[in-house]
Amino acid sequence: MTAASIPDDRSIGVIESSTSPANCAANPAHRGRSIGIRRMMGLETAAAMLGGQGPLAVALGIEPRSLRAKLSADRGVSDADLLFAAAAIETRAAKLLAHAQKLRDEVAVDVAAGDR
Repeated sequence: MTAASIPDDRSIGVIESSTSPANCAANPAHRGRSIGIRRMMGLETAAAMLGGQGPLAVALGIEPRSLRAKLSADRGVSDADLLFAAAAIETRAAKLLAHAQKLRDEVAVDVAAGDR
């Protein structure tokens, strides 16, 4: 394989879906969309960060079955899907940071009281 035959980054990781009835997205606007591997991987990572596919499906407002279809490239991943996933991760991160601060505060109270 020569360097000239290697595709550029824009074409890597894109699977073209068909507009045939085999692409059975519930929303006709989603049929025939390109399915980006980066988007699918982003949703998989979001699911791991949120504790599984169930919490991510809730954050996206879809059924777990629909999420599995998105993750398996049967359906496209929309911009809204990514934005909802990002918002859910930010909410979870804020809760984690708040809890981490509570733990630090507890240590500070113990240190100030002389308990270690």
